[in-house]
Amino acid sequence: MKINKKILIILAAVAVGGVLAWDWLRPKTPEYKTEKVVRGQIAQDVAETGSVKKGESLNLNFKNSGAVAKVDVAKGDQVAFGRILAELDDRQLQVQLIQARANLDLYNLQLEKLRTGAAVEDISIVQSQAQSAQVALENAQAALVDAKTAADQKLNSAYKTAADAFAAAYVRAYNGYNFTDLLQRTYFAPQDADSISVFETAQKMNLSVGKIKNYSDAAQADGKDSGLDPVFAAAKGHLAAVETDLRSVRAVCEKLPWRDSVSQTYKDSLDVHIGYVVAAQTAFNSAVENIALQKSANALSVNSAQAGVDAAAAARATAAGQLEKTIAPPRTEDEGILEAQTAQARAQIALLELQIADSKLIAPVGGQIAEVNIKTGETISPLGAGPAMVLLPADPYEIVADIYEEEAVNLKVGNRAQISIAAIPDKVFGGYVAEIDPAGKLINGVVYYQTKIAFDQVAPEALKPEMTADVEIIAAQSDDALLVSETALRKKTGGGWFVQVLENGVSRDVDVQIGIRSKGMAEIISGLSEGDEVIIP
Repeated sequence: MKINKKILIILAAVAVGGVLAWDWLRPKTPEYKTEKVVRGQIAQDVAETGSVKKGESLNLNFKNSGAVAKVDVAKGDQVAFGRILAELDDRQLQVQLIQARANLDLYNLQLEKLRTGAAVEDISIVQSQAQSAQVALENAQAALVDAKTAADQKLNSAYKTAADAFAAAYVRAYNGYNFTDLLQRTYFAPQDADSISVFETAQKMNLSVGKIKNYSDAAQADGKDSGLDPVFAAAKGHLAAVETDLRSVRAVCEKLPWRDSVSQTYKDSLDVHIGYVVAAQTAFNSAVENIALQKSANALSVNSAQAGVDAAAAARATAAGQLEKTIAPPRTEDEGILEAQTAQARAQIALLELQIADSKLIAPVGGQIAEVNIKTGETISPLGAGPAMVLLPADPYEIVADIYEEEAVNLKVGNRAQISIAAIPDKVFGGYVAEIDPAGKLINGVVYYQTKIAFDQVAPEALKPEMTADVEIIAAQSDDALLVSETALRKKTGGGWFVQVLENGVSRDVDVQIGIRSKGMAEIISGLSEGDEVIIP
């Protein structure tokens, strides 16, 4: 059977369209332009045009205050460029430098440990500490339960003792009332004022004894109830009233005519009952006071046990947190903190090395010492009345250039420089920054700082004052720096820089600290390693 040619063309077109559609729709692997982080030399240059000037005497001073440790030259000595003229005592700086380097080693070790994770031994130690903290908490909680139980038992005992003392006091009060009633019925028939007074006193005693009986019955029913505190307080008043009534009756017995009519036996018996009531009151009051003391002792004991639980709980929480932190993967913020501490330690080392270097007064040019105004042992300041030394340069020529303020902040005396003289185009001369005027001057609304550049060697004979000179000063240099293209740097919203690193086809953001930037390259202080592949936008 023949296949229609038109159908074959349609089928072929469909097949080609399917292939094209599949190629268009299939997932594409992102393509990145990348470069590797390399090591190399980078320098930050400051270029400016100046003019040739006749050299003048140089006033030399230390940059820092301190005690002069050594003076190596005398007036009239000839010195070469770079010679050490005098030194300050830098022992304290040397100790600080040792400490700063130790801190850097520590931070590097901690950062490496954080990135590699805790060792099995470290995890075992922290787990043991967490288990011990849990056991200590359980023991403290058990001690708290024991303290509360013992407190309840002691307080219940104190209430029971008070209730028993109250019951004994009731018996003494009741017996005292019975004897008073007998005495009244025997000798004091209510016919005169004294007899009526004794009769009424006996009736009052009867009422007080009745109330004491009711309070005593309540106390005996529940000898551990702290609600008995107001009962005991009221009972004290009734017991005191019974004593007062007994003493009142006894006083009547000593009045005329009762002193002779009431027998001594009754008087003695009444004295005995008074003594019993007083003793019973004393025992009861002491028992009630003991309740308050026991409450205070209980509160101290329970609070102490509770404090033990709180401290153990805090220690357990700390140990648990330490265990969680130990076994957890490193957090970005922890790594960032250690990286910042590492960078800070490096900066501290660089600062101390600079201060140690500045503790030496070095000849910025070759020449002759004209003045020496310091001596060993004295303490000096860069803000002193005059220069430490005066140097007459051997070469009378120097280059003077005005450096823009944003570039001048990067310069310091001693920076290397290359000098090109317009009138001598075939040669480049070596030099260095000899002086930077601390007072700026305004030129067309912009602040500049006059900078003097000295020649390394004797200036060429053809050199004349006011000739035009181009200088290129090396403000900063790193001979073994990690380098990336400036185009790889990306600005962070909150300040700082980051780059994108490509690993196994996947990009990730990495925060970096940068140093020197020059001629399209940037120095990486921290965040990257040699060979890392960074993405170029």
